[in-house]
Amino acid sequence: TYDEYHAMVAEVYKLADEQQKTFYEPARKKVMEIVKLGDDSMKEAKYVDSILKKLEKDISKNNEEYKKGKNGYWLSGFYSSLSYEPRDAL
Repeated sequence: TYDEYHAMVAEVYKLADEQQKTFYEPARKKVMEIVKLGDDSMKEAKYVDSILKKLEKDISKNNEEYKKGKNGYWLSGFYSSLSYEPRDAL
């Protein structure tokens, strides 16, 4: 009958949703692990960046000559200030 048909369709959807949870929940946990690794990576990069800023301020005293090579050319990345950008970042 019509009612039985729709009850079976609803049951199929319910069972399918339950089955999908068996995939979704472990995948979500793995994604959250990756997000945490990315957050930790960003924290570490910011820490290294803060060390470079301190070196620039305390040792070079923001002297522009420290941003040049021995032959007087500007070193790559030194146009404004030192900063760290990881080559492989999450």
